[in-house]
Amino acid sequence: MNETKKVDTTPKPKTATNEAMSSMELPRFESPFFMLPSALRAFAENQVIQRKETLETLNTAVQEVYSTSVRGLNEYGQKIMEAGHQDADTVYDCSRELIAAKSFPEVMDVWTTHAPRQLNAISSRTGELWTLYWKVAADAAKPIAVGMLHTLARSK
Repeated sequence: MNETKKVDTTPKPKTATNEAMSSMELPRFESPFFMLPSALRAFAENQVIQRKETLETLNTAVQEVYSTSVRGLNEYGQKIMEAGHQDADTVYDCSRELIAAKSFPEVMDVWTTHAPRQLNAISSRTGELWTLYWKVAADAAKPIAVGMLHTLARSK
C-alpha cells in the first residue's frame, strides 16, 4: 500500500527551462516519516495554481497600465509643448507690438489688449491640461481595477 517513489537526486545543469519547470512543480516530500494526506496535497496544489493565475492576471494588468500611462503621458507632454509654443508666439507678438508703439497710450493699449487675452488662454489651457491629466490617471487605473475584480471573483 505504501508505495514510495524514487526521486532522481543527480544534479542537473542549470538552464532556464529546468528552472522554469522546477518552479511550476510542487516539491514531493513523500517518505514513510512524512506523508501528506491527499486532500491537503490537492488543496495546496490548487492554491499554487490559483496564485499563479492571479500573478499572471496582475502582470497583464501592470503591462496594460504601463502602456496606457506611456500613451497618456506622451499626449500630455505634447499638449504642454503646444501650450509653450502658443505662449512664446503670443509673447513675441506682444513684444513686437510694444516695440512698434510710438507713445505711452499705444503701449497701454497693446498691453491691455494682450494681457487679458493671454490670461484667458492660460486659464483655458490649464483646464484642458487638468482634464487630460485626470483622464490619463483614470485610464491607467482601469486595468488594475479590472484585474483585481477578476482576481477577487476567481477566489470566491
